[in-house]
Amino acid sequence: MTPSVDACAVDEKRVTLGCRTISSSQAFGPADDSRTGDQWLDVENPEQVDAVLLIPNDQSSNRRTCAADGEDGGGTHPPESPSRGDQL
Repeated sequence: MTPSVDACAVDEKRVTLGCRTISSSQAFGPADDSRTGDQWLDVENPEQVDAVLLIPNDQSSNRRTCAADGEDGGGTHPPESPSRGDQL
């Protein structure tokens, strides 16, 4: 997997209206990836969008395991990607 970000549209209270994970392989359009890089961040009520937040989403496949990494009480556990209705 490649580095990614979660692009999340939020309202003025930073409640998530919609998110999409964007891979760095999509940044410059098609390469060996079948995704084109042209995607929409769909939200039900666009007039409520106050900002779009970009949240790092480490999808590396060679991260240390929980047993090998004692930081943070048991290793690296990236949070789940935000869902609609989550407050960021």
